Amino acid sequence: MAGRGTILSDSSNLPGDLYVAQSAARVQNRKLRIVAPARLVDELDEDVAVVMFSQVDFRTGRLVELQPVAEQAHAVGALVLCDLSHSAGVMPLALGHDGIDLAVGCGYKFLNGGPGAPAFMYVANRLLHSIENPIWGWLGHAETFAFEAEYRPDSSIARFLVGCPPILSLVALEEGIDLLLEADLHAVRRKSIALTSSFIDLLRQEWDDDAPEILSPLDGRRRGSQVALRHPSASRIVRALSENGVIAEFRAPDIIRFGFAPLYVCYADIWDSSQILKRVTHQVDADRRAARLRRKFE
Repeated sequence: MAGRGTILSDSSNLPGDLYVAQSAARVQNRKLRIVAPARLVDELDEDVAVVMFSQVDFRTGRLVELQPVAEQAHAVGALVLCDLSHSAGVMPLALGHDGIDLAVGCGYKFLNGGPGAPAFMYVANRLLHSIENPIWGWLGHAETFAFEAEYRPDSSIARFLVGCPPILSLVALEEGIDLLLEADLHAVRRKSIALTSSFIDLLRQEWDDDAPEILSPLDGRRRGSQVALRHPSASRIVRALSENGVIAEFRAPDIIRFGFAPLYVCYADIWDSSQILKRVTHQVDADRRAARLRRKFE
């Protein structure tokens, strides 16, 4: 935005998003200001051109309510760019109602597109003709097969296409999205909260004081479709889980992340995975204690 020099983001944003913002700020001779998540709205001022954040914190699963952020941003004349990578497909979204200007996301996660699935973007209708794609491509032309020498952008969101997308990956993503279209996303969201809440309840009820620390919000309304735990041996636990048929994710330095896809994860899976987690964690802890003793007497 003309006359404004700052891109505002927070430290919990996806690193890939921050890399893009760093590059954009460098090329445009702007500055990227990164603040603590709790300070994001407070740091909005009239020098901010765009505030960018993830709706769901990829580490902890903390869910951000979109409308209040958009209202505060618009009050100072800034645009809102939201990453939906960890929310699209597991909860209903109303970007127009919430006042979101721009959004991006990946197709591999809850949209079920698989590894390498194409990403997506959203531009509010009111901005379509005022935001210009900096890279003009053949598929973004108003008449693709006219083969005109001069570029004329398409009047729809297609103006942001550059080249031909990966067709095989699109086919896989289309199948995943078609499954979601058969579901009521409000029901999907209710099951997501129930699954994650059941998992947290099992951790809190059945474990002793040696349970991993729960990083995700305990209030399901403030949580995405994931539960994040902290443990000093997180990497070893994730490997042990994999060997026992449970797929979790390790995020350095000490986070274990469990994602719950409501379309195909059932409550029996929650019980089984919690019991396996308990068993392998106790084993890893015992091995760690034994290793400490060996070092002590060596």
